[in-house]
Amino acid sequence: MISNKLTAGEEELLVITMEECAKLVMTCSKILQFGKEHKHVANFIEEARDVLAMIELLEEYGMINKTALLDSKFEKRVKLREWSSLVR
Repeated sequence: MISNKLTAGEEELLVITMEECAKLVMTCSKILQFGKEHKHVANFIEEARDVLAMIELLEEYGMINKTALLDSKFEKRVKLREWSSLVR
């Protein structure tokens, strides 16, 4: 039987991913608060890069499937089209 328990590496991966996502949220907030000042945009780009790196690690550890992730990304764009003007 396959265990649902996380390995120590998986736990660490999830914790770091949460931290990186939280830092990305904070940089979004800074830009909303202070505008597109160079330092805030640079921090935003750095944190977005870090989140992408963590997503790649999640795939390497078998915690997500890139094909399924890309498929669900398309579904999100369809949903956004319903309630947002961001996607045409």
